[in-house]
Amino acid sequence: MSLPRTATPRLARAFNDRLTLDLLVEHGELTAPRLRELTGLSRPTVSDVLQRLTDAGLIRTSGIAHADRRPGPRARRYAVVPDVAYVAAADLGCGPGTLHVTDLSNSTVAEIDLSAVVEPAGGAGLEEALRAAGVNALHTVVLAVHDVAVLSPGGSCAGLMAALRAAGCPAPMVESPARAATTAALRAGESRTFALLWLGCCVDLAVVLDGRLYRGVSGSVGALGALRVGTVPVQELLGGAVVRELAHRCGLTRADLAAGTGGHGGRVALAGLAANTATVVAGLAAVLDPGRILLGGELGAEGGEHFAALVRARLAELACPPVEVRPSAAGPAVVREGALLMAQDVARADLWPDTSTPYQASPSNGAAGTGG
Repeated sequence: MSLPRTATPRLARAFNDRLTLDLLVEHGELTAPRLRELTGLSRPTVSDVLQRLTDAGLIRTSGIAHADRRPGPRARRYAVVPDVAYVAAADLGCGPGTLHVTDLSNSTVAEIDLSAVVEPAGGAGLEEALRAAGVNALHTVVLAVHDVAVLSPGGSCAGLMAALRAAGCPAPMVESPARAATTAALRAGESRTFALLWLGCCVDLAVVLDGRLYRGVSGSVGALGALRVGTVPVQELLGGAVVRELAHRCGLTRADLAAGTGGHGGRVALAGLAANTATVVAGLAAVLDPGRILLGGELGAEGGEHFAALVRARLAELACPPVEVRPSAAGPAVVREGALLMAQDVARADLWPDTSTPYQASPSNGAAGTGG
């Protein structure tokens, strides 16, 4: 019979520290009394946490507040030290785009037009732009890449990697738009188990299981482009180039085609896209059984509820587990927002207290102490 597991004192302290830091990022500034209310921790424990984090240089006092804005005992306000580290992210959907830089409090520090600093100035231009914003170094850089060809020689972002190296930036994390958008959706309160089918320049998938983004053993979960429906790759059925070509043939914009406002020809083309999407969704539902699949990317966003309804109608004709299909509620900046959240998570995991210490077996059933 295995002994009950309890948190070590070190792990309990780390959890309390991380909880406090997360709350300070969420609320901006908090007093010790308010932290006690939000965490349920005792007065001595909150005092110890604040002292530890202050000594570590992760938080600082940001002023004095009167409790409940009424005359009475004054309380120090605490906030995260924002410039402990800086992170950056860019959505490379349609070219170099903009590098968004934030501090650890998630406040925007700079928005750098990469096309203006990568060519012809190269890394020197990027380094100067960062220095002008008061950023001496970046802890983490995340690039949301819709098509890896943009980073290849001759691609629209070919010089970006070299420019980042020349500017002294760390090797960037390259993520898919589906994963970035899913990270943002999860943080915004989406259900704990769902999948997001990205219908944009690339056809991509991201899966969340029990509140965590699932990457698989090799990290390649979601690469649907080469998956075949019959003999045709999914990318050639639903990729951005296909949708643009269909819209062009119908004399429509992509948005009008997706929204079903383009006359008979456009409606027929959109019905074909919906049928292909339903086939892919049925396969995903049969394998993953996620309960909910969101439609993202340009086709999912611009088609909205109209396109989702067409997919649901075709899905009803197919044999698959029950699955809710609806458009992603995310806005146009969701990929960049998600990439920044990923960068923030990496930096905080590195710089903030480690909560990965194993539990210890204990002969008692009592909860671990949270003091100290």
